[in-house]
Amino acid sequence: MEHIDQSKVRRARKRIELIKNWYRLIPVYVIGTFTMLGLVYLMRLNDEPNFILIILMTGPILWWVFFIVQGLNLFGKMPKFMKNWEMRQIQKYIKRERVQTDYQ
Repeated sequence: MEHIDQSKVRRARKRIELIKNWYRLIPVYVIGTFTMLGLVYLMRLNDEPNFILIILMTGPILWWVFFIVQGLNLFGKMPKFMKNWEMRQIQKYIKRERVQTDYQ
């Protein structure tokens, strides 16, 4: 049997754990969404102000957007413009530091 690099094994285990946790969150998001939608429905019956309903509706929408982006990132399906975002940010801050040190 071939010698397997321990760092690769650790990375693979960590990735598998992240994927398992992502799948575990699906019921939490579904229950949370239906709870929030139920609250919105009950508040709508009581003629609550619209801004409260809008606030309650944005919660599930943002949850699902975050959840989908997290899943895309986890499974390596992120759009090309988002893949290099971290590296661009690091380069931007390094450049900014160079400019600041040049002026001092």
